[in-house]
Amino acid sequence: LTNPVTHATNTLSNTLFMLEAIPERAVAGRIGQMAQFFGGQSGVAVGEAAALLEGLRAGQRAAILLAGKAFKSGQEVFRTGKVERVPAIAITGELAETWWGRGVNYFGTAARIPTRMLGTEDAYFKGVNYTMELYAQAHRRAVQESLTGAAYLARKAEIIKNPTAFPEIDAAARQFALVQTFTNELGPVGQAIMRAADAIPMGRVIAPFIRTPTNLAVAAKQRTPGLNLVGTQFWSDVFVTGGAARDLALGKMAAGGLTLSLVAMYAGEGIEGKFGGVQITGGGPKDPGSRKALMESGWQPYSIRIGDTYYGYNRVDPLGVMIGLVADYTEIAGQIPQGEREEFAVALMLAFSKNMLSKTYMQGVSNLIEALEHPDQRVQSILKNFARSTVPAGVRAVERIKDPTLQETRTLLDQIRAGVPGWSETLPPRRNLFGEPVVLEGGLGPDLLSPIRISMKKDDPVIQELVRAKIPISDTPKIVFGTRPPSLRMEPQTAAEGVELTRGERDRLSVLVGLGGTAPKIGDMDPAFAALPPLRDALSAVMAREDYKRATDGPEGAKALIVKSVIHAYREAAKAQLMRESSGLEEALGQRLGARAKALGAS
Repeated sequence: LTNPVTHATNTLSNTLFMLEAIPERAVAGRIGQMAQFFGGQSGVAVGEAAALLEGLRAGQRAAILLAGKAFKSGQEVFRTGKVERVPAIAITGELAETWWGRGVNYFGTAARIPTRMLGTEDAYFKGVNYTMELYAQAHRRAVQESLTGAAYLARKAEIIKNPTAFPEIDAAARQFALVQTFTNELGPVGQAIMRAADAIPMGRVIAPFIRTPTNLAVAAKQRTPGLNLVGTQFWSDVFVTGGAARDLALGKMAAGGLTLSLVAMYAGEGIEGKFGGVQITGGGPKDPGSRKALMESGWQPYSIRIGDTYYGYNRVDPLGVMIGLVADYTEIAGQIPQGEREEFAVALMLAFSKNMLSKTYMQGVSNLIEALEHPDQRVQSILKNFARSTVPAGVRAVERIKDPTLQETRTLLDQIRAGVPGWSETLPPRRNLFGEPVVLEGGLGPDLLSPIRISMKKDDPVIQELVRAKIPISDTPKIVFGTRPPSLRMEPQTAAEGVELTRGERDRLSVLVGLGGTAPKIGDMDPAFAALPPLRDALSAVMAREDYKRATDGPEGAKALIVKSVIHAYREAAKAQLMRESSGLEEALGQRLGARAKALGAS
């Protein structure tokens, strides 16, 4: 919560969801009108959307005062908020008057400022949404009483001026304010999950937020045709409760369906046009090699590409969940054989789970699931993410602005170092296939506040061909002279396991592979290696050959074999050059190989 981007994201999401309620209510009003025409129960009245707009304008002053009161008191409006557990750092009683007691209390107050700011933001939006729904409910009551003219205005003003005199209206407005800010209380199952997370050791480290992500998922589900049919709520609202609940459920589905049908036009390959076209991306391939090739091209997951620029939408929820759901479904459905496309429900649920697990607030849960599936590969990743979280997000944000270059991290300490301004410079940069540092491109608007990350499409024919032909690429190896040892060792070391390069050695190897003979010289360079052109030029020459053009596409195609053979040859030559550059390095590697052989002999 120390990251300003978190607060900008919260403000943007609340604003968009607040505005989204207006067209949904307009649709719901027309549905209610048709239901009444055919003899159904009265529900949402035509004109409630205009009343919401009127409440949006009229509620500003009260909302600002409410936000100020929330910041001053530190108390949540309507009792619930997004922060589920606020650590109490305070000294009470006589000790509070001592110098160290006052110091602890000052520190506790400062530590709670980010959570207080989040509560202040939500207090403002709760105030506005309360007034919006109050105006809509007042309009509905006056319409139901068949009032017009002066009588209609008087009745509406009476309700707005003294809402507590109308308990049902006041309760509906309060609930609307909570739902619109994703802070409404969960049902019995959700409450049980929250209690379990509190009871399980490290439960709140894995899942620090439960209420807000659940409410975001529910909001997206209610507005996604097909997905909204899962469960009993929709059926109960339409066929049991009826009235306004029916109209709102159908209105959300209709408005959401209209939005998602537009998204579907641009999902997948997108639509190209005069100015470069529009494309909406999903989570992309899970295979690391295929994903790396896409990322090298400037592609960005969960983004809208306009022309050559990708704009991330993943943090603007619940709209981001809905857009990502369609984009993920398009990607998943494209991998289902043509004769099995009727498996709509399975693909839809897979898309929904993939989209939700991509969220930053679900990272702990996502890592836990992957660790259970692949304990030998993902346990170390969980520990690294935990180490990374020890650096406040605000500090990491400052570091990203100061130095947008991504660092190569290997140990838990590296994760901490990478997030601290100044200290991160002691780590080597993360490099791409061609030995160039990977640099983040920032966000839309002020980078320190922007929840919308951007990325520019790279004008690189070699990378574009790798993506087009679906040729996966791998990272520069961290292990040489053998196979990679398991991250979670459960068996004795084997003779086939290789030697791990240091950070500096691997960085140098990446430069040598990417730049070939044009790499900056360190010590003596082999004449044969010095004659090698940069890897990009070598691949470009190969891709221009007729035998390559006739070869088949795909990860297992002949084009992939040709490209991988070139990259392999460069890596082997670079390893030989790495050994040649420094006698000290060669000696160190020899010692490590000897120590490994000795350890294996002893075992």
